[in-house]
Amino acid sequence: MNNKKSIKDQARIYLSKYEEYAQYYIQALEELQVGLWFWDVENNVTNVNEQWAHNLGYTKQELGETCLETCRTLIHPDDYELMMTNIDACLDKKQDSYRITVRMLHKDGHYVHLQIYGNVIKKG
Repeated sequence: MNNKKSIKDQARIYLSKYEEYAQYYIQALEELQVGLWFWDVENNVTNVNEQWAHNLGYTKQELGETCLETCRTLIHPDDYELMMTNIDACLDKKQDSYRITVRMLHKDGHYVHLQIYGNVIKKG
């Protein structure tokens, strides 16, 4: 039984360190003003951080709940195929990541250039 308790204690220590390091990463990303966009493919739900919304002139609250369709409506029509080709390659397991520059529609009506780094976090 001591062994099980020891494993639980080790797990708690590991999770504590993971949470601590995660906070450092989050702080660094916020200081770098990196916009983050996560996509849960199975449920077609995306989650963006405040900086991602800010890059397009919005607040996260203004954007509300987002999905891939949100991105489709904001990306320049000429850049949509490039983005989808790269996303499809990741979904088809032909590549694990991509880096592209696209134009996205700002709230004020002009396009801004954004570098997008896509990375597969969890494979099904």
